[in-house]
Amino acid sequence: MESSALLDGNVKNAVQLLETALRIAPEFYVYDGDPMLKIYFPVKMDISIELARLYNRYPKLDLNHAKFDQLIFELFNEKSAHYLKNDLESIQKSHTMLGLIYADRNVWESSWGPANAIFQLEHAISIQKEIERKNPEKFKPIPSIYQMLSKGYKQTNRPEMESRALIDAAAGYLDLDNLSTADSILQKAKNISLQDVEYYQKLKELGLIKTIRLNIRNGNYDFKNGNAKSLEKNITEGDLFKMTNLKIDNSFLNRQKFKILADMGSKFTELNPDYKYPLFEIKALDYINKEKALGNYQDINRLNQIEGKFVKNLDNKDGIKVNQNKNALDVKDQSRSWSLNSGGYQSRIEASKDLFIAGKVYENISKGNNDKEVDGLDQVQIRQGEVIIPKELRDKETIDEKKIQQVTGVKKVQVVDKMLIKKAYPPQ
Repeated sequence: MESSALLDGNVKNAVQLLETALRIAPEFYVYDGDPMLKIYFPVKMDISIELARLYNRYPKLDLNHAKFDQLIFELFNEKSAHYLKNDLESIQKSHTMLGLIYADRNVWESSWGPANAIFQLEHAISIQKEIERKNPEKFKPIPSIYQMLSKGYKQTNRPEMESRALIDAAAGYLDLDNLSTADSILQKAKNISLQDVEYYQKLKELGLIKTIRLNIRNGNYDFKNGNAKSLEKNITEGDLFKMTNLKIDNSFLNRQKFKILADMGSKFTELNPDYKYPLFEIKALDYINKEKALGNYQDINRLNQIEGKFVKNLDNKDGIKVNQNKNALDVKDQSRSWSLNSGGYQSRIEASKDLFIAGKVYENISKGNNDKEVDGLDQVQIRQGEVIIPKELRDKETIDEKKIQQVTGVKKVQVVDKMLIKKAYPPQ
């Protein structure tokens, strides 16, 4: 209704609608306790930021800043209440909201410490880091906050801090698959001082990740005629995959390696009909299996494409599931799950553990055959940790059942006549 009023040019009515909406909007802490609300991003943030923006744009509607001052007063009171409850997620949202409101007014410094955008945005970031340290499933990319903070540092003549914030923003945009924005931001951060060893190295590392991912997206590798094994070796034995967590946290690297390898496999599938053994997909699963959160919704598509490589091996009734009303405690034992806190929603993503077992079984059989491509791997069936191998395939290829039994997650290995497998597990 507020948007409609603005389109009609009735700013006064738009402000009144938002003021009414703000009075009835649920507090941040309500969302965690309400199963219907907890998957959504608090609407109060959007209302408060938009209302403050309108007060700023149309000063005649807020003479002497009385309405704005009252809004800020109430938001600070609420933030104090969240601190008293030690509700970190609500505290983080309060700092973010106040930071964006002050940034809109271009208030970067103030006589009273907290009454400026830099203070609030810095605290929003530090609280988010604390949340993720305590619970990695709460990972959430916040590049726009870093980007806004870099603007504040620029306005207050702090170039070193500006470059640092830009580099952190670029990392967030890489998590969100916004490669163009990450590339643009990294270009702006090139002035980082050589003396700032940590962030200078981080800039180089992010630049390497960005370049590889753009090369994949633009098809700059020899996908059509290329040798997948040779290219995989070139990528995984390169500088990126040798990185430690000294400058960039391991979770970020694992998510990026997952994206890179999944996208390599997808591009090979698209451009090279000879690419059948899911070399890149198997390694992509290794990296995302170490994490508890995904970067964004595109990662769900990556998981779906990877699962498509193993669809004949799996009892694929459910596939990759997106559950917006489930938490970690609701996930089935036979599922592997991740949280996804991106955009306005919080979701739980589930995949069958058999998908990961299938990848490791493929790898095990391939290694047993001197890394040669083995025909017929799609005949191997995996059912809740039980691996069923056709006798004909076992007799034709070098398959060590005892080694497969040692694969993580495998409960039992059976060698069965091919016709019996078809009867017991008809095609889906």
